[in-house]
Amino acid sequence: MSSEIRDRQSIARALIEASASVQWQNASAYLKRHGAEHAYEGELLDELVLEEDFLLHASAEHLMPLLWRVRGERSQLAAAAYRSSAEAHISAGDIRERHEILRRDQIRVRMERPSVSEPDLLWSLRWAVGQGITSSMSGTLTGHTRRVEGIVFGLIDQTPVAVTASWDNTARVWDLTSGNQLGPSLTGHTDQLTAVAFGDIRGAPIAITASQDGTARVWDLRTSMQIQVLAGHTGPVHSVTFGDVHGAPIAITGGWDQTVRVWDLIADRQIRAFSGHTGTVHGVAFGDIDRIPVAVTAGWDTTVRVWNLDALSERDVFNQHHSPINTVAFGRIDDAPIALTGSMDGSVLVWNLRDGSNSALPVDGGNVLSLAFGHLTDKPVAILTDDTHAAAVWDLRTRTRRNVLTGHSSYVTAVALGSSGGQSIALTGSVDQSARVWDLTEHGSARRKPVGHASPVHAIALGRMGTRLIAVTIARERNALVWDLDSGEPFGSPLAGHSGDLTAVAFGLLTGGPSVITAGRDGVARVWDLKSRRQIGYIVGIVGTVTAVAFARLDNRPVAVIVSGAGTASFWDLTTNLRQQVQGAFSAGSGAVFAELADARIVLSGVEQETESSPPEDTRNSIEPDESDALTEDDEDPDDLRRSVTAVAIQSRVPHPVAVTARNDGEIRTWNLGDSDTVGVFLGQTAQLNALAFGTVGDTPVVIGAGSDNVALVWDLTTRSLRGYPLRGHTAEVTAVAFGLVDDKPIVATGSLDATVRVWDLAYPEHTLMRTILLPASCQAVAVSEEGGIVVAAGDEILVYEHDERLER
Repeated sequence: MSSEIRDRQSIARALIEASASVQWQNASAYLKRHGAEHAYEGELLDELVLEEDFLLHASAEHLMPLLWRVRGERSQLAAAAYRSSAEAHISAGDIRERHEILRRDQIRVRMERPSVSEPDLLWSLRWAVGQGITSSMSGTLTGHTRRVEGIVFGLIDQTPVAVTASWDNTARVWDLTSGNQLGPSLTGHTDQLTAVAFGDIRGAPIAITASQDGTARVWDLRTSMQIQVLAGHTGPVHSVTFGDVHGAPIAITGGWDQTVRVWDLIADRQIRAFSGHTGTVHGVAFGDIDRIPVAVTAGWDTTVRVWNLDALSERDVFNQHHSPINTVAFGRIDDAPIALTGSMDGSVLVWNLRDGSNSALPVDGGNVLSLAFGHLTDKPVAILTDDTHAAAVWDLRTRTRRNVLTGHSSYVTAVALGSSGGQSIALTGSVDQSARVWDLTEHGSARRKPVGHASPVHAIALGRMGTRLIAVTIARERNALVWDLDSGEPFGSPLAGHSGDLTAVAFGLLTGGPSVITAGRDGVARVWDLKSRRQIGYIVGIVGTVTAVAFARLDNRPVAVIVSGAGTASFWDLTTNLRQQVQGAFSAGSGAVFAELADARIVLSGVEQETESSPPEDTRNSIEPDESDALTEDDEDPDDLRRSVTAVAIQSRVPHPVAVTARNDGEIRTWNLGDSDTVGVFLGQTAQLNALAFGTVGDTPVVIGAGSDNVALVWDLTTRSLRGYPLRGHTAEVTAVAFGLVDDKPIVATGSLDATVRVWDLAYPEHTLMRTILLPASCQAVAVSEEGGIVVAAGDEILVYEHDERLER
């Protein structure tokens, strides 16, 4: 070690120790801003980012750029955790909030021994599972005030940069070595930006932005000045790319007017407008086929078109996609020119542009919003996002997924790949208004295996197996997952068998033990034995999408209650096995087929509909599920289009189960499901409710409703009148609600799009706020365990908060 390094270390350590001796809270403003810089110069930054007191009090704006430079594995995890909530640390006005966020995010990145202590809170995070935060995240770029819709990698004088395009009408340029914005924002568009491309004109780096204002604009990235306006489209411009045709720089744009336009960036003029697409052109890419420059375009007319830019004519039309195409990228595999296309139906096709042949990537996701081509060392890869909070890296030779990049708190909308100085980089932009930078230098392989759902979780059912508390969760996927609430580990194998995404789940007890009902968009509900993971049986003939399921008893007989379509409740006898009535109609292990109870349907919406009066005769007791009849994400189910029930809760009580329903006109009703009676209409509600829950306060049965007006309300079930004060405090729609008991005290947990869960004491009419839990993403589901724990779904993550009864004394 040189004497200069020793001197820098001595100076840095002296400054840090001086601050620590008086605690960082009392350190000078200078050291809070610049302590990390001194630590980096003295090669002590890895140590400093593991100090809780420093992280709680350091200036977030000054610390963020330095986090890119930590090297130790444990320090990198701490840095990834800090970066994942960059905006929260910058804006947090309360040290307690920052403390909670730091501890939460270190658990989310799975630090074995979090360096941040557990804060003294009534409910503290015990574990979190899901895609979480990928430890390869090396930076967060914040500054946009609306979603990031486009992102691209480039080099300015050998400095790696990202250029982002946002719905806030601006583009921004970011130095990827520091994470800082370079120069002022690129302003001039009068509407949302939709795409961005990087290129150069005579060696000068440029960006080209596309916008809903009907123009594309060209920017000098050294001066941040607009140098050209490409005007000619007769509607929004949705896609843009840069190309070089025999040394001449060009831009290619596609738009709502169904045209593809080619622009000469030297002469500042339009060269050609191509017609042929019959829908919006949502993706454009530039490349060459045997040295002939081409544009490849993707349209919402489901076609891919290839244009010869020498002859200025259409070369090929490919039409193997079956739904609108959002995105296209050009690349090469073993010198063969290829195009990648991603569609709304979740399909990704790889095209050989020489002969038009194609093959599919085995992607099992939703709407593909963005994709890009690149290389990791010598391996051709694609990065794509399919309507989730993550992006995935795929090896195009082996057709396998190499990594999942997780950390955004909302949907990823844009992706890019690049490399600089031997470092492979991925870029992502999101609805959460940030862009993130990922280090893929380790050949794009996952540094840890993601656990849990890959799409946002929207329902949680809690139960018990012996002494073990469990949770069953569903997302926009075909499998339900089972979790041990004590350990946070998956409990056994997933409940797999549906051919459509799951929409509802419930836990219950049958004579065989703990059981689960799942319902999906395949038109089938399945009943599972949790001990064996065996499917006990299934229910077919359901009309419309299932919105709620429950176990109940009617006349001392176990039944399944299913609410579907526009709010129709049907009842299915779980003791009746139609399998015994039809011989040879079942494969081994398919289980029973349960029968619907005759004349027991109830239209909970209060609106009679012909399609809901009874199921078709040929499907009411059909034996095997027919996948050809399954609903897909793009189906326009007529029942869904007319849906008037926005929330439903079912209480399984003897002798008859009770339901409460909320309609989109604000009306709330309670129903005696056993004899089809409408018990009455609730008073005092006008806003639409998103969720409902039952509970008991003392001897009084209550109903709690989560409102679209940011408020939750409590009703006395017997009088159907409001009870106590409204639950106010959320700053966005309340989306989830759950009732529970903590030390015999009635509580309610409300979850919101404002990324919080609030816990309320219902013992007194004031309904006191007990705790506000800060989440990494908006809440879609919440549940309270019998031990007082709170289970939350935030994005694709499941977080479990444990109650600390000591703090209530």
